Amino acid sequence: MPNAFAPISLEELYLLVQRDDRRAFDVLYDQTWKDLYTKTCARLGDESMSLDILQEVYIDIWNKRNIREIRNVQAYLHNAIKYKVIDFFRANKYTFEVIEDFVEIIAGSEYADSSFAANELQAIIACWLEQLPHKRKEIFKLKLEQGLSTAEISEILHISPKTVQNQLLHAKTELRGLLKKIFTLFLGV
Repeated sequence: MPNAFAPISLEELYLLVQRDDRRAFDVLYDQTWKDLYTKTCARLGDESMSLDILQEVYIDIWNKRNIREIRNVQAYLHNAIKYKVIDFFRANKYTFEVIEDFVEIIAGSEYADSSFAANELQAIIACWLEQLPHKRKEIFKLKLEQGLSTAEISEILHISPKTVQNQLLHAKTELRGLLKKIFTLFLGV
């Protein structure tokens, strides 16, 4: 049976989906799933999880079809996948190296946002902070969260001021490198 929807755009298909047209949804799915699956697998390296994420995105599209306006279906799908994958990494507390690699993959996407959402940036920094060695994390938190001086941190932790300075320098250098990478990749700076 020939496809009656083939000559229309994804946006036109979505308008039909919004009118509860199940066939239009099936065609939309057929036209978009393979590319999304390939890109999701490349990001995750896990076919089963990639299929689960795709399923969540398409179920969400169908369930919210009457309340969600989508003007660019392709961009919406790519962003939805991107954020689902970020949520997956966050929920599974992947090591910072894995997240760093993932940031590079997403940023290389033609659908990368022009700005990186603040909460996503905070999540990556929080994950980075949790990966620091215990003492460095403790020192960095005292400096960052409480604004303590090197001498105060040294006194509280019973370590030399030089150790505090070295640990802060290492942490700041790592964080600066991470932020530079994120802003370079996501903002094209």
